[in-house]
Amino acid sequence: MSDRHYFTDGIKAFLATVIVLWILDVMVGLAIVQELYLGHQVHAGLVDFIGLFVAEIQIAFAAVVICWIIAWVVGLLSKSRYKTPVAAVFLASLVAALTMFVSVYHTWKFAAVHLPVTGAVALVIGVLVWLVLHSKVREPSGRVTFGEMIQLVLFPSLILGLASQVFAGLIEGRIEVAVLNSVLVAIAIALVTSLVIFRFVLVTFVLRWIPFLAAVFLAGLTIVTARAYGVNNDTIHRDPTLKRPHIILIVLDTVRADHLHRFGHPYNTMPALEAWVEGATSFTRAVAPAGWTSPAHASLFSGLPVSLHGIHYGSVNRVFCTSGVEGVKWLPERLSEKGYYTLAVNANPLALPGDINGFKRVLGPSRREWSTRTLAGFVDDEFSFFRRVSERMRWRMPYVDAKRMVDIAMRAVPKGDGPVFLFVNLLDAHSPYNPPEEALELLGVRPPDAFHRYSTHQELTVEWRSLPNSKQKSLSQLYDGELRWIDLHLERLLGWIEEKYGHDALVIVTSDHGEELGEQDRVGHEYGLSQSLVHIPLFIKGPNLPPGDVDHVVSLRTVHDFIVLVASGEEPDLATIARPDTFGVVAERYPSSRSVEMFGNEYKRAWVALFENDTKAVGPSEFGFQLFDVASLGFKREVEISSPADSTRLQRRVDEYWETYRDRREETGSGETSEEMMRKLRSLGYIK
Repeated sequence: MSDRHYFTDGIKAFLATVIVLWILDVMVGLAIVQELYLGHQVHAGLVDFIGLFVAEIQIAFAAVVICWIIAWVVGLLSKSRYKTPVAAVFLASLVAALTMFVSVYHTWKFAAVHLPVTGAVALVIGVLVWLVLHSKVREPSGRVTFGEMIQLVLFPSLILGLASQVFAGLIEGRIEVAVLNSVLVAIAIALVTSLVIFRFVLVTFVLRWIPFLAAVFLAGLTIVTARAYGVNNDTIHRDPTLKRPHIILIVLDTVRADHLHRFGHPYNTMPALEAWVEGATSFTRAVAPAGWTSPAHASLFSGLPVSLHGIHYGSVNRVFCTSGVEGVKWLPERLSEKGYYTLAVNANPLALPGDINGFKRVLGPSRREWSTRTLAGFVDDEFSFFRRVSERMRWRMPYVDAKRMVDIAMRAVPKGDGPVFLFVNLLDAHSPYNPPEEALELLGVRPPDAFHRYSTHQELTVEWRSLPNSKQKSLSQLYDGELRWIDLHLERLLGWIEEKYGHDALVIVTSDHGEELGEQDRVGHEYGLSQSLVHIPLFIKGPNLPPGDVDHVVSLRTVHDFIVLVASGEEPDLATIARPDTFGVVAERYPSSRSVEMFGNEYKRAWVALFENDTKAVGPSEFGFQLFDVASLGFKREVEISSPADSTRLQRRVDEYWETYRDRREETGSGETSEEMMRKLRSLGYIK
């Protein structure tokens, strides 16, 4: 065989491998057959499958180059004329090993935390595949056709990848998954057997391309079903004797107040929201009850401080107290009893822990599998040559973006004129920070390429000091771009609400917590209770509510009481939100083992922040007590102050709150989280 033919065969193998890897990621990685059969929705558009295909190019190129070089060296040493079959066997073995590595790592739960085990399994599988296939080409007779290349590289990996799903299903007791994948394995084996038996060119051509056609069909079906996801055929009618406005609660997850233009930010990140707020009540000093999603939402849905509803994570002993305290009655349950059709359209799986019940319908779409379950996602994250292209296409974003979430929300509401409680959570401002180019162009910014846009906030925090000097500018502009993208589609949602419900709707737009964007070398929302974390936007618009600003310090959790009041048919009274109660305006954070691992024993503590007028008191005293002025810099930042006249009183209030109400379930060994909640925490990077 000439060198020219060997090079040509390499190009042929490269094209075949790109196709094979795409098929494997669709059939094995994304497991679309399994997900559709089980009624799960893989949320995707055409650009996602194209992005996946583009990402396979880098893997195929590297794999073919490595295998062709090895086969060339082996050929020289053995003085063999026929190198292509040997290279093809190496390639098939390598692809099988890579497929098994990703499948084992993301499917076998017992191996997921043991990378050496995963690597060992993949290596053994690769060697076995090489031994089996090598025996068939010990005396090579010539070149390998394009169809034979696809057959040789695809079928061993496809059968092994599906078999690993069978094994995982049996180990975890998911018999339905095991049976379904067993059927798929049997079909794949039948195809291989038919290829061996039948020698007609037309028959072998059709059989070889069946998996590709199946993958294309599944991709198309996924796109079509995603576009119809959430359609609601329910019809509800209003009781004419009851006065019940529709209630729409929109949470802009992870949006800090000071990145809105009205709070002094230089960029007008959310112009549509700003215009809408002109006719709404704006609470300029609203405080989140917690620094991360689950406890903040639980306070919003219960009206209780974190310690009293019990949904938080705790302890450096890796005990995660994320189960609610018994006896808490949640907002959707209260509204359902008052005749409301309760509906949640939620992009953040942590926003609705299992304890929060009462929703008639919950739509919680996710895209996490695009970056965690595909070989392309894994390699792109670690060794990408085409990372910039991947970032531009955004195919690996782990959550459903504002555009799709708003589309789902508008499809999900029932027909008829009965009262609806619609909760919408938009997650775009959460890491990873990778807004569409359209949003950045509208802001007129081009963030420097300072870090990988698919990095989580924890990864950025760990890497922060080693990143280029342009990191702060890049991070802030990317975050602003996410807000601009939210605003484009929030405008559609607010316009649709007005068109559908007119003035018969109470609309609340807020956030659950803010975000640190490099302050004190930290990125994210896991590290204390700074103003960038707890100062959130809160806007309310509805019948008989006057527009304007309310400058009192208020807690997000009091929105619960306000909603219940309105849902009971009472006249809306904004004083309900500002009215003080026993607890005061308090925010809490329980210690996290992840933060201790990242930052040391400084974070082996709890935080309680109490707001009173212009002062923020942070304790409890056993961890150190501090006082801050939050007025001089417009509530956006805190300035530490020393010993005002009433410092002793404030310190006593913080300590009494913590001693009286703190959650003690961990001390008794109760309150551990479910495996499902642990999966959600891992999916967003809160734990490993």
